[in-house]
Amino acid sequence: MQLDPFINFSFLKKQYRYKSLKKKFAIVTGGAGRIGSVFSSIFLINDCEVLILSRDESKFLEFKKNIPAKYKNKISWKKLDLTDPKTIEDCVKVNSKIDFLVNNAANHYRGENFNYDY
Repeated sequence: MQLDPFINFSFLKKQYRYKSLKKKFAIVTGGAGRIGSVFSSIFLINDCEVLILSRDESKFLEFKKNIPAKYKNKISWKKLDLTDPKTIEDCVKVNSKIDFLVNNAANHYRGENFNYDY
């Protein structure tokens, strides 16, 4: 699986194995994006359950489609949009002990013609 032009899943499997991560639970905000997918993948190859929080389920579905089959049952998604209090409430109700939290979410407003209204 090609994560970005410089890192692939096989490389991560060889370089980032940690026994201390086994059977842990990780939350990664923005976990299906370019940087977040690397964090999510490292947790997955180390046998962690991963919950990705983001506004865009389509990125998550694309990421999940491209990971090896043996990891697909260890990854899930919940919508989190900080401008929507309901999604915040839903995310607070996680029924697992959180071992790792990677706050990786970002919002990019690029382009000179973009309307910066908030």
